[in-house]
Amino acid sequence: MKSLFCLAYTSSATRLLTEAELERLLNDARNRNWSMGVTGVLLYDDGNFFQYIEGEPDALAHVYERIQRASQHHNLIELVQQPIQKREFLNWDMGLCRVTSSELLRLSSAGWTSSLLNAQSQGQSRSEGLALLTAFWLRAGRWLHP
Repeated sequence: MKSLFCLAYTSSATRLLTEAELERLLNDARNRNWSMGVTGVLLYDDGNFFQYIEGEPDALAHVYERIQRASQHHNLIELVQQPIQKREFLNWDMGLCRVTSSELLRLSSAGWTSSLLNAQSQGQSRSEGLALLTAFWLRAGRWLHP
């Protein structure tokens, strides 16, 4: 079994993006991520981004380098970068969803790092942040399609 890592971060857009610009950003991300075997989700609200991606370490590092160099955003804050046992967003080269400011704040302030042993000993398989994100995505998934 190949090792997997996840990465979550928040950032601010350098300016508000139009629907067409968001769609272009999403399509570019999907194409790059698909070719690298990286999956994940991108959330956007009023000029603020939250992104969670997962994949093999080298591929994830490559995608993250591009993200860090992207001119569409700044003030990137890394929330977590750690090994994971399995993908949460296996079928999503990149999904995009608009969220409310309160949802974005809740996700960005949640606990994202967790010791796998600690989580398992408490009967949990996910960090607080990942549990919030997957619950949100399941609700949003009713109208989203990969």
